Parts: sequence; structure tokens; C-alpha cells
Amino acid sequence: MADATTATMSTVRETRIVAAVQTYGRRLMGFIRGRVRGQDDAEDLMQDVWLQLSRVGDLDQIEELGAWLYKVARSKIIDQKRKRKAESVSSLKLEGNDDNSLR
Repeated sequence: MADATTATMSTVRETRIVAAVQTYGRRLMGFIRGRVRGQDDAEDLMQDVWLQLSRVGDLDQIEELGAWLYKVARSKIIDQKRKRKAESVSSLKLEGNDDNSLR
């Protein structure tokens, strides 16, 4: 009986996630795409958002799913920009350490 209950819960969960993708996917991608460099970056971030949703233990804890998805997307975009900025600064520091600056 426990296996049947678990399977039913899993199916309900998957159905809710699929419904979220269908309901919010296109608009969410537009939101992300307007804030990042290219389509590949947007797709990567979108995948990260869906992955985070799939890892939520109890989807009923999310009161407003749309707002939650946009908040996660915004956070992922900010994280990506911070990471790129840090990489850029590190790259500049490395370029500044040529042989002449060590003498």
C-alpha cells in the first residue's frame, strides 16, 4: 500500500511541475532572456530554475508559484552576473602579473 501511495504522490508532483512549465515557461524564458547575454545562458538559467523547483520537498509550501519562479530566476541571473564579474576581475589581475611587474 505504501508503494502505491508513494507512486501516486510522485505522479501528482510530476503533474504539478509539468503544469508549472506549461503555465509559466514561455513568459519566464522571456523574462530571463531579456536579462542575460544569449540564448544559451537563458536556457541554462531556465534549467536551473526548474531544477530548483523539482528539489522543493513540498510544493504546497510555495504559496504563489509564479512569484516564486520569478524570484528564483532573478536570483539565478544575479548569481550569474556576480560570477562573471568575479571571473573578469580575476582575469584582469592575472593579466597584470606579467614578468615586468614581478621585478
